[in-house]
Amino acid sequence: MLYRLCNGEEGFRILLIKDRINASAHGLLKSVTKYLTQRYETTHLMCFEQFNSDSNDLATSRLVIHDFYSNPLNWKETASSHKYTDDIVAYFKDNVDTDKTQCAIVIDSLSQIILHQNTAHACQVLERLVTLNKDSNNEVVALLHEDLHDNSVAKLFEHIASTIITMRSSPKNSSQSHCCSLLHKKPSGKILTSNELFSISETYEVTDVQEMHLLFSTSKPSEETQIDPTANLTFNLSLTQKEKQDRKDVKLPYIKDNIGAEVKLLGSGKIFYQPDDADDIDEEDPDDDLDI
Repeated sequence: MLYRLCNGEEGFRILLIKDRINASAHGLLKSVTKYLTQRYETTHLMCFEQFNSDSNDLATSRLVIHDFYSNPLNWKETASSHKYTDDIVAYFKDNVDTDKTQCAIVIDSLSQIILHQNTAHACQVLERLVTLNKDSNNEVVALLHEDLHDNSVAKLFEHIASTIITMRSSPKNSSQSHCCSLLHKKPSGKILTSNELFSISETYEVTDVQEMHLLFSTSKPSEETQIDPTANLTFNLSLTQKEKQDRKDVKLPYIKDNIGAEVKLLGSGKIFYQPDDADDIDEEDPDDDLDI
């Protein structure tokens, strides 16, 4: 499913990529950006973390890079760079003509927006960037470093995202260098999930995509020995064969025997009740006035 998302077979509104320090997604983000430049006439890359490396690795006429990294607080007062606190949607409306054709927008770090603005503002930015085009929706890709935020922050972005890619640590015995979990919400309401292994080439192409369950389907799990929880106890919780047979031979009351007659109790019992001094006992029959 990862390759279908990259080449456009599976469309999305907002693609959220989550990573952490032991499972980076910068390579995957570059790969997704490259595939977007092949599908759209214009792809806007908003750099909050890695302006220089991204601009050199993905240089193409279809890629427009917006620098929010080199001068984040506008100390240099240059027109080519922008501040973290700028309204991104207003910036796009003023400087980018998005009404003519559909475009793709890539944000290399939502974490920077959250740290300098707030979570609600970042969620609104994603939704407004999708609907910039009047005729059709844009595709927005955003990277979130989930280990920098609380779990509730990631849940908010997962709620508005149509596709979620969570980076995982790759298994040691795997030839692929990356691992991820995918969740894709189709417009029909169907939800697709997958765990996949993949590699990224030097030209930032996704290769060797393989679902994880296919790797382990051929290997049979080892039979685990049953552990007796009653073993090595100071008291006995189990029954011997003789005790089990004696329990079966006991005839319980009101249970039919082999002949079909109910088992009768030996003897009979009576109930004696001695009222207390505080008991209010009415010896008259409460039903005397009834004509029965």
